[in-house]
Amino acid sequence: MSPQTCLFAPVLRCQPEGVIHRYPLGLPPCLAPKIQRSKCPFTLDGTLANSFHDRTQRPDGSLLAVYARHSNEKIHFYRISSPTNYLQWGPERKFIHNYPEAGNVTYMNLHAMESEEKLYNFFRGIGFNPSFITSTNHGATWGEPTHFIADEVEGRQRPYARYVQRDANTVGVSFTEAHPRDFGNSIYYADFRGGAFYHVDGRKIKDLTAGPLRPSEADRIFVGSGIKTNRQHSLS
Repeated sequence: MSPQTCLFAPVLRCQPEGVIHRYPLGLPPCLAPKIQRSKCPFTLDGTLANSFHDRTQRPDGSLLAVYARHSNEKIHFYRISSPTNYLQWGPERKFIHNYPEAGNVTYMNLHAMESEEKLYNFFRGIGFNPSFITSTNHGATWGEPTHFIADEVEGRQRPYARYVQRDANTVGVSFTEAHPRDFGNSIYYADFRGGAFYHVDGRKIKDLTAGPLRPSEADRIFVGSGIKTNRQHSLS
């Protein structure tokens, strides 16, 4: 059964390990098998920040899972499944983020850029900010990390980002200025493709070589209070 017809869900157990659940889609409840669990656990001590890269990009039909602890260390982990059995996984590998301005990492998000023939892993890393690292061999090895979005609020802040694959060569990103418990955030949006940022109407903002994107450069789609606060907000 192909990944496109299954739901894959990472689950963190009470003990420090995670498992992958697989459930087939599109079948009547009476015909659908029970949830299947990976027999190869993912060992973690904190929040499971996980992303999958499926067979639409991996040429041998296997799945790639990338995951990290919750900002506990400068390491992300990854494993590749069997191309014929998505409940069997190869050995755990790791990438150590050992470079200037490297921070503890979390929140892995995988997106492919077809024209670049690259797989992007967006994560929180450099300066506690959204960053990315790329692979040219479908996640077997990884290159140099890049600072993607920079905060503008005074002090050490952590913008929260969400990513969506808009098309084969475009990733859309929405993001805040800071953590919702620290700031009355607005929400901003930009498209990223071909190494450049774009407004939602297609106008170019700038090339990434000119520096990471800042909130004031993107489209503001929700207006927050802009006040520093210790209260908990629902927008994260």
